[in-house]
Amino acid sequence: DGNKEAGAHAHFSLGRVSHSPDHRYLSYTIDTTGSELYRLYIKEIATGVVVDMAVDRVGDVEWALDSKQVFYTKVDAQFRPHDVFLHTLGQPETSDRHIFGAEVEGDHVQLSRAESQSYILISEQDDDSSMVFVVPAQGECTNVTLVLPRAPGVRQEVHHHRDGYFLVLTNKDGATDFQVLRIEEGELGRSSGVTYIAHRPGIFIRELLVFTEHLVRLEVEDALQRVVVR
Repeated sequence: DGNKEAGAHAHFSLGRVSHSPDHRYLSYTIDTTGSELYRLYIKEIATGVVVDMAVDRVGDVEWALDSKQVFYTKVDAQFRPHDVFLHTLGQPETSDRHIFGAEVEGDHVQLSRAESQSYILISEQDDDSSMVFVVPAQGECTNVTLVLPRAPGVRQEVHHHRDGYFLVLTNKDGATDFQVLRIEEGELGRSSGVTYIAHRPGIFIRELLVFTEHLVRLEVEDALQRVVVR
Protein backbone atom coordinates (compact mmCIF):
# COMPACT_ATOMS: atom_id res chain seq x y z
CA ASP A 1 0.00 0.00 0.00
CA GLY A 2 1.90 3.01 -1.27
CA ASN A 3 -0.24 5.52 0.62
CA LYS A 4 0.32 3.67 3.88
CA GLU A 5 4.06 3.30 3.27
CA ALA A 6 4.33 7.01 2.45
CA GLY A 7 3.11 7.94 5.94
CA ALA A 8 4.36 11.37 6.96
CA HIS A 9 7.13 11.49 4.37
CA ALA A 10 7.12 14.68 2.30
CA HIS A 11 8.21 12.58 -0.68
CA PHE A 12 7.48 8.95 -1.53
CA SER A 13 8.31 7.01 -4.68
CA LEU A 14 7.81 3.28 -5.16
CA GLY A 15 10.40 1.77 -7.51
CA ARG A 16 10.90 -1.88 -8.42
CA VAL A 17 8.41 -4.48 -7.13
CA SER A 18 8.60 -8.26 -7.61
CA HIS A 19 7.65 -11.43 -5.75
CA SER A 20 9.97 -14.32 -5.03
CA PRO A 21 9.60 -17.47 -7.17
CA ASP A 22 7.96 -19.31 -4.25
CA HIS A 23 5.57 -16.35 -3.72
CA ARG A 24 6.60 -16.07 -0.09
CA TYR A 25 8.35 -12.70 -0.26
CA LEU A 26 7.85 -9.35 -1.95
CA SER A 27 10.83 -7.19 -2.80
CA TYR A 28 10.33 -3.48 -3.38
CA THR A 29 12.41 -0.32 -3.49
CA ILE A 30 11.46 3.05 -1.99
CA ASP A 31 12.79 6.60 -2.20
CA THR A 32 11.57 8.90 0.60
CA THR A 33 13.91 11.84 0.01
CA GLY A 34 13.40 12.77 -3.64
CA SER A 35 17.03 11.95 -4.39
CA GLU A 36 16.05 9.04 -6.69
CA LEU A 37 18.21 6.82 -4.49
CA TYR A 38 16.14 3.77 -3.62
CA ARG A 39 16.39 1.39 -0.67
CA LEU A 40 15.55 -2.31 -1.03
CA TYR A 41 12.98 -3.85 1.33
CA ILE A 42 11.82 -7.46 1.50
CA LYS A 43 8.47 -8.28 3.07
CA GLU A 44 6.95 -11.65 3.97
CA ILE A 45 3.66 -11.68 2.11
CA ALA A 46 1.66 -13.85 4.53
CA THR A 47 2.49 -11.77 7.62
CA GLY A 48 3.18 -8.37 6.11
CA VAL A 49 6.40 -8.20 8.12
CA VAL A 50 9.48 -6.58 6.62
CA VAL A 51 12.14 -9.25 7.07
CA ASP A 52 14.99 -7.44 5.37
CA MET A 53 15.92 -3.80 4.79
CA ALA A 54 18.83 -4.72 2.66
CA VAL A 55 20.60 -2.08 0.65
CA ASP A 56 20.61 1.60 -0.33
CA ARG A 57 21.21 3.05 -3.81
CA VAL A 58 19.50 0.13 -5.55
CA GLY A 59 18.38 0.02 -9.20
CA ASP A 60 17.08 -3.21 -10.74
CA VAL A 61 16.20 -6.25 -8.61
CA GLU A 62 15.81 -9.90 -9.69
CA TRP A 63 15.24 -12.99 -7.53
CA ALA A 64 17.33 -16.15 -7.64
CA LEU A 65 15.26 -19.30 -8.10
CA ASP A 66 15.84 -20.44 -4.50
CA SER A 67 13.84 -17.42 -3.22
CA LYS A 68 16.60 -16.82 -0.69
CA GLN A 69 18.84 -14.55 -2.76
CA VAL A 70 18.29 -11.41 -4.80
CA PHE A 71 20.44 -9.82 -7.48
CA TYR A 72 20.51 -6.04 -7.56
CA THR A 73 22.27 -3.22 -9.35
CA LYS A 74 23.81 -0.42 -7.34
CA VAL A 75 24.23 3.13 -8.61
CA ASP A 76 27.51 5.01 -8.51
CA ALA A 77 28.20 8.62 -7.51
CA GLN A 78 26.81 9.80 -10.87
CA PHE A 79 23.54 7.90 -10.26
CA ARG A 80 24.39 5.32 -12.94
CA PRO A 81 23.68 1.63 -12.24
CA HIS A 82 27.23 0.33 -12.41
CA ASP A 83 27.61 -2.88 -10.35
CA VAL A 84 25.67 -6.10 -9.68
CA PHE A 85 25.58 -7.71 -6.24
CA LEU A 86 23.96 -10.86 -4.82
CA HIS A 87 22.22 -10.48 -1.46
CA THR A 88 21.18 -13.33 0.82
CA LEU A 89 18.05 -12.72 2.90
CA GLY A 90 18.79 -11.95 6.52
CA GLN A 91 22.47 -11.24 5.94
CA PRO A 92 24.13 -7.80 6.23
CA GLU A 93 25.00 -5.84 3.13
CA THR A 94 28.68 -6.31 3.93
CA SER A 95 28.32 -10.00 3.08
CA ASP A 96 26.79 -9.36 -0.35
CA ARG A 97 28.81 -10.79 -3.20
CA HIS A 98 29.98 -8.53 -6.01
CA ILE A 99 28.93 -10.35 -9.19
CA PHE A 100 29.69 -7.85 -11.93
CA GLY A 101 31.09 -4.37 -12.54
CA ALA A 102 30.76 -2.28 -15.69
CA GLU A 103 33.85 -2.65 -17.84
CA VAL A 104 33.59 0.89 -19.22
CA GLU A 105 33.26 3.97 -17.03
CA GLY A 106 30.03 5.75 -17.88
CA ASP A 107 28.16 2.65 -19.07
CA HIS A 108 24.78 1.69 -17.62
CA VAL A 109 24.13 -1.82 -16.29
CA GLN A 110 20.65 -3.38 -16.37
CA LEU A 111 19.26 -6.61 -14.91
CA SER A 112 16.46 -8.76 -16.30
CA ARG A 113 15.34 -12.39 -16.20
CA ALA A 114 15.31 -14.65 -19.25
CA GLU A 115 11.96 -16.06 -20.33
CA SER A 116 13.11 -19.56 -19.36
CA GLN A 117 13.65 -18.29 -15.77
CA SER A 118 17.00 -20.12 -15.78
CA TYR A 119 19.27 -17.11 -16.25
CA ILE A 120 19.69 -13.56 -15.08
CA LEU A 121 20.71 -11.24 -17.92
CA ILE A 122 23.19 -8.43 -17.29
CA SER A 123 23.25 -5.81 -20.03
CA GLU A 124 26.04 -3.22 -20.17
CA GLN A 125 25.39 -0.42 -22.64
CA ASP A 126 25.92 3.14 -23.74
CA ASP A 127 24.20 5.16 -26.47
CA ASP A 128 26.17 3.39 -29.19
CA SER A 129 26.58 -0.29 -28.31
CA SER A 130 25.80 -3.01 -25.80
CA MET A 131 26.87 -6.44 -24.60
CA VAL A 132 25.07 -9.02 -22.49
CA PHE A 133 26.31 -11.39 -19.80
CA VAL A 134 24.35 -14.30 -18.32
CA VAL A 135 24.36 -15.71 -14.78
CA PRO A 136 22.60 -18.91 -13.68
CA ALA A 137 19.58 -18.07 -11.54
CA GLN A 138 20.15 -21.06 -9.27
CA GLY A 139 23.04 -22.69 -7.45
CA GLU A 140 26.02 -20.47 -6.72
CA CYS A 141 24.67 -17.77 -9.06
CA THR A 142 28.13 -16.30 -9.58
CA ASN A 143 29.32 -17.68 -12.94
CA VAL A 144 29.12 -14.65 -15.26
CA THR A 145 29.52 -15.43 -18.98
CA LEU A 146 29.64 -13.04 -21.94
CA VAL A 147 27.28 -13.97 -24.76
CA LEU A 148 28.91 -12.07 -27.64
CA PRO A 149 31.83 -9.62 -27.70
CA ARG A 150 31.06 -5.93 -27.87
CA ALA A 151 31.62 -3.97 -31.08
CA PRO A 152 31.14 -0.27 -31.92
CA GLY A 153 27.62 0.50 -33.08
CA VAL A 154 26.35 -3.02 -32.36
CA ARG A 155 23.31 -3.60 -30.14
CA GLN A 156 22.42 -6.93 -28.54
CA GLU A 157 19.28 -8.25 -26.88
CA VAL A 158 19.47 -11.78 -25.47
CA HIS A 159 16.73 -14.36 -24.86
CA HIS A 160 16.98 -17.93 -23.54
CA HIS A 161 14.91 -20.96 -24.45
CA ARG A 162 14.47 -23.72 -21.91
CA ASP A 163 15.71 -26.29 -24.47
CA GLY A 164 19.22 -24.96 -23.92
CA TYR A 165 19.99 -22.21 -26.39
CA PHE A 166 20.13 -18.43 -26.57
CA LEU A 167 18.62 -16.19 -29.23
CA VAL A 168 20.31 -12.85 -29.85
CA LEU A 169 18.53 -9.97 -31.58
CA THR A 170 21.36 -7.87 -33.02
CA ASN A 171 22.51 -5.59 -35.82
CA LYS A 172 25.87 -7.36 -35.86
CA ASP A 173 27.72 -7.82 -39.19
CA GLY A 174 25.94 -4.96 -40.92
CA ALA A 175 22.41 -6.21 -40.18
CA THR A 176 20.96 -2.70 -40.10
CA ASP A 177 17.38 -3.93 -39.65
CA PHE A 178 18.52 -6.62 -37.21
CA GLN A 179 18.80 -10.39 -37.37
CA VAL A 180 18.43 -13.21 -34.85
CA LEU A 181 21.35 -15.50 -34.01
CA ARG A 182 21.24 -18.80 -32.13
CA ILE A 183 23.95 -19.87 -29.67
CA GLU A 184 23.89 -23.13 -27.76
CA GLU A 185 24.49 -22.93 -24.00
CA GLY A 186 27.69 -24.94 -24.28
CA GLU A 187 29.05 -22.62 -26.97
CA LEU A 188 28.91 -19.37 -25.01
CA GLY A 189 32.20 -17.54 -25.30
CA ARG A 190 33.32 -19.75 -28.19
CA SER A 191 30.68 -19.18 -30.87
CA SER A 192 29.60 -16.08 -32.77
CA GLY A 193 26.24 -17.74 -33.35
CA VAL A 194 24.44 -19.17 -36.36
CA THR A 195 21.70 -17.41 -38.28
CA TYR A 196 18.24 -18.18 -36.95
CA ILE A 197 16.33 -15.36 -38.66
CA ALA A 198 18.32 -13.72 -41.45
CA HIS A 199 18.65 -9.99 -41.93
CA ARG A 200 16.14 -8.70 -44.48
CA PRO A 201 16.78 -5.11 -45.58
CA GLY A 202 13.67 -2.99 -45.12
CA ILE A 203 12.09 -5.31 -42.54
CA PHE A 204 13.05 -4.08 -39.08
CA ILE A 205 12.82 -6.63 -36.24
CA ARG A 206 11.81 -4.51 -33.25
CA GLU A 207 11.14 -7.07 -30.54
CA LEU A 208 11.25 -10.79 -29.67
CA LEU A 209 9.24 -12.91 -27.25
CA VAL A 210 10.33 -16.50 -26.59
CA PHE A 211 7.82 -19.15 -25.52
CA THR A 212 8.19 -22.91 -25.08
CA GLU A 213 6.62 -23.77 -28.44
CA HIS A 214 6.72 -20.48 -30.32
CA LEU A 215 8.82 -17.44 -31.12
CA VAL A 216 6.95 -14.16 -31.52
CA ARG A 217 8.52 -11.16 -33.19
CA LEU A 218 7.35 -7.62 -33.86
CA GLU A 219 8.41 -6.40 -37.31
CA VAL A 220 8.12 -3.08 -39.11
CA GLU A 221 7.92 -2.82 -42.91
CA ASP A 222 6.93 0.30 -44.86
CA ALA A 223 6.13 1.99 -41.52
CA LEU A 224 3.55 -0.72 -40.70
CA GLN A 225 3.92 -3.06 -37.73
CA ARG A 226 3.04 -6.74 -37.74
CA VAL A 227 3.29 -9.62 -35.30
CA VAL A 228 4.83 -12.84 -36.62
CA VAL A 229 4.40 -16.14 -34.76
CA ARG A 230 6.86 -18.90 -35.61
